Amino acid sequence: MTPQRRFTLAVIVTVLVVAYVVVPWVADLLEGLATYNPTAHEPKDVLRGERVRGPVDPGAWTPQSLVKTGLFVLLAVVWFMATSGGRPR
Repeated sequence: MTPQRRFTLAVIVTVLVVAYVVVPWVADLLEGLATYNPTAHEPKDVLRGERVRGPVDPGAWTPQSLVKTGLFVLLAVVWFMATSGGRPR
């Protein structure tokens, strides 16, 4: 595979991962900030904080969070392959 094709594949995978993982997370975060009322403590504040932090305990991970983590690993591998030029000519 040529370096240009590897780079193109890396860009495509990056766009897909960002669209699937990062954009919904940022949208939820901004939506939570927009409805945040710091004048009074509400029980939902604790739940919002846990949701923003994400699952920490590996036993609490859902299949969807495992897929998202796998996508980030795939993204790292693809970018490593795209940027490693192999042997110099």
